[in-house]
Amino acid sequence: MPLSETKRQLLAQRLSGRKPAATTAVVPAIPRRPQGVPCPLSPAQSRIWFLHQLQPDSPEHTLVNAWWCKGNLDHDRANAALNAVVARHEILRSVYQTENGVATQMPLANVQMAIEHMRVGDGREAILQRAREEGRRPFDLEHAQPFRLVLIEGDVAQLLMLVGHDIAFDKWSLGIFWREWSRAYTGSAEPSSDRTLQYGDFAHYQSLQTGEASNVQLDYWRKQLVGLPAPSRFVIAGTGGDAAGALEVAGISPE
Repeated sequence: MPLSETKRQLLAQRLSGRKPAATTAVVPAIPRRPQGVPCPLSPAQSRIWFLHQLQPDSPEHTLVNAWWCKGNLDHDRANAALNAVVARHEILRSVYQTENGVATQMPLANVQMAIEHMRVGDGREAILQRAREEGRRPFDLEHAQPFRLVLIEGDVAQLLMLVGHDIAFDKWSLGIFWREWSRAYTGSAEPSSDRTLQYGDFAHYQSLQTGEASNVQLDYWRKQLVGLPAPSRFVIAGTGGDAAGALEVAGISPE
């Protein structure tokens, strides 16, 4: 069978050892979502929201990241840095609700948060035990922010911990939060509240892409799941476990 002109050129490039010319992929820009339109959840958030409604008190979707503080933490500066980051990122001040079967995330305006301050009387082990308990405290995603900063202070040490829900945090965004918070705390680069693109814009953009391609995937899984037991008979992963997880602790100097 004779080769087409395109295939002959590719074969000639292979035989000569030359790589095909690189092509530049055009990535469409993500636009800002329209004002006044309910902000949908991304597919990943929708899955987490569904599981949260099944087990609202479960800590399985909680991330905990903590730092030993060297020196005395300035509470006023720490709270100001916290609110500077919250003002910059809508997802940190959003609540989640379902209306007519549709889940949405609603950013709150003019939110003022404060670091929760706790004292324990003993050494580091007592602090870590309290931190583990705090990491298991559930979130009320319908009425409160999806994270909290907690300062646990003992006789000889203090631990600053971030407890965040998976619906708003992952390990990558943990790094962004601490970087922006530490810069705002030290005054090296205070985050600007003017952020062009928000996660809600990305979620809205994703919701517009779920057209024909999404229907093809749904049709595939409908065929694959024919004859399986009803969903009410499936066992929910993690049911009955304590989901204790792990507490990540590192060192940070607030000075």
